[in-house]
Amino acid sequence: MELEQSDTKPTLAETEDPNGLCIVPANYFFIETLTIDSSISIEERDDFFELQIESIAPLPTEQLYWGYFLIPNSDEAVLYASSKSRLHKDGFHSLEDYIWVVPEFIPYLYAGILKMEMLSNPSHLASSIQSLGCNIILNEDQSICIGGAYNLKNLGLNPMDKKILWPADIRIQAFKKQTERNRKRNTLLNKTLLGSIYFFIFILVSEASLIGANFWLKTYNSKIEKQETTVRIIEDQHSLINKLEQIAQHELRPIALLERANEIRLNISSNIIYDTVDISGENEATIKGSVSNVNELNRYITKLNQSKYFKISEDPKYVTRGGKTTFTLQISYTH
Repeated sequence: MELEQSDTKPTLAETEDPNGLCIVPANYFFIETLTIDSSISIEERDDFFELQIESIAPLPTEQLYWGYFLIPNSDEAVLYASSKSRLHKDGFHSLEDYIWVVPEFIPYLYAGILKMEMLSNPSHLASSIQSLGCNIILNEDQSICIGGAYNLKNLGLNPMDKKILWPADIRIQAFKKQTERNRKRNTLLNKTLLGSIYFFIFILVSEASLIGANFWLKTYNSKIEKQETTVRIIEDQHSLINKLEQIAQHELRPIALLERANEIRLNISSNIIYDTVDISGENEATIKGSVSNVNELNRYITKLNQSKYFKISEDPKYVTRGGKTTFTLQISYTH
């Protein structure tokens, strides 16, 4: 099959996208339609179409840019090729710098706007595409869609992704495979870098939060220390108020406690002397004093236990030195 020729020679500026998309007009290609056997796996498709292009192309594959496109929901495929020299002559240089280099009819075949029978005349196909008044758009994720009246979203279709565009791209297979690997690696590196940035920001925020929390804690502790004396005074005042309330309600009877304990003491011996008496809530008292001998202390403790007013709260403590016995006695008073 002869390569199509055309008097119309669009310049590269008319077909390229400044963002990395190069759309090659249809009249640069010879086109064949094929039926794909279902036994051909995805991994075998590139080799299958390369064999096909070698058998039908008028030029060696080294002198061609070529690609293929599988018609959606069909067992048909479109195989196409263009002369490298012709494209270079018309200004299509450095094609390896673009993200995608695809024929202009591929997006319209994908959208179902063009019919298979229209592919038999590439020159007529090019004019038909121009009459549509649409433009091909490269998205940020490197997918392709159609702008204007034939928007893919309005047709219920997703943009053309990398799985469709890599086979459709006309650059040599080795270049496409290496570029695909490089893009995957760059995507992974970008994701890793982005993750590292997020993690670094998280560490900074956490560190700032920790510093703020430590500052707040120090300030809070400082306020507590400043208020500690005031709090103790208030607690002592509350304790005194509680005792006064108990006295007023006849719950706390310190005078009666001392009278009963002193009455028992005097009945035993005047040698039992109180040094201090500390009366706490619930009518409990701690008596510290001295006695001439341990026997008198034991008699005093026995009498307290035998009375109906007192109970010994803890075992008495006493020490005898130089013929004098000092003691500590904790008692509770009931009335």
